[in-house]
Amino acid sequence: MTNALLTRMEQIRQDMIQCASEKGLSDESTIRLSEELDQLINQYYKEFKNNTKK
Repeated sequence: MTNALLTRMEQIRQDMIQCASEKGLSDESTIRLSEELDQLINQYYKEFKNNTKK
């Protein structure tokens, strides 16, 4: 799951950068992508934390 999650995070990051360069940082689409990336980062850290406890 972690590799797929990292791949998805990178794709969203690239999409967000592209969107921000075309539409601006305060555009609703850019903000939505940023929020999605935040959720994926939080999910990654939860998984990372759980895997290090084992």
